[in-house]
Amino acid sequence: MSLNFKSPEADALVAELTRLTGESKTGAVMVALRERLEPARRERERQSLSDDLLAIGKLALEPVDRETKALAPTAA
Repeated sequence: MSLNFKSPEADALVAELTRLTGESKTGAVMVALRERLEPARRERERQSLSDDLLAIGKLALEPVDRETKALAPTAA
């Protein structure tokens, strides 16, 4: 499958990168995509962890029935 850029700027950027690195267009695009994906994935994981910790914190603030050690029903 070949790469087909519909943007002249994208084509020019890939051409410049391949000229500077000696990589193929496919190789250059794959490396660039991996470099962008890595921090995006870390951010997604970080945000997910942050959301989980906030949910745990909110749960910890819920009143607990001292006899059953279960969360006490809250008034709506």
